[in-house]
Amino acid sequence: MIKKQRLLCFYVMLGLLFILFSVTACGSNPSGTYTSTGLLGVKSTVTFNGSTLEMQTPLGGREVYKYELRNNKTEIIVTDAVNNKSQIFTFKYVKDPECVVLNGTAYYR
Repeated sequence: MIKKQRLLCFYVMLGLLFILFSVTACGSNPSGTYTSTGLLGVKSTVTFNGSTLEMQTPLGGREVYKYELRNNKTEIIVTDAVNNKSQIFTFKYVKDPECVVLNGTAYYR
C-alpha cells in the first residue's frame, strides 16, 4: 500500500513539473510593443498580442497579421488579416535586452 502511495505521489509530482515547464515555455514568446529606430530617427513598431502581429510603418501605415513561429522559433509566418496571403520572415527573440529581430531589423522593448 505504501509503495502504491509513493508511486502515485511520484506521478503527481511528475505531472505538476510537466505543467510547470509547459507554462514557462509559453512565456518565451514576445508580447507587447517593440520599436526600431531607422535612419534620421524614423521609428517603426511591431506589437505582439496573442497570435496577432501589428506592424506600424514609419509613414504611419498599419498592417495586421496572424502569426505562427516555426523551425525552433527561427522563422515567423505572417498571414495578412485582409487578403489571407502569407509571408515567411526570419525571426529571433532575445530576452536580455528584450528585443525581436524580424528579417534583420531589431525592435527593442
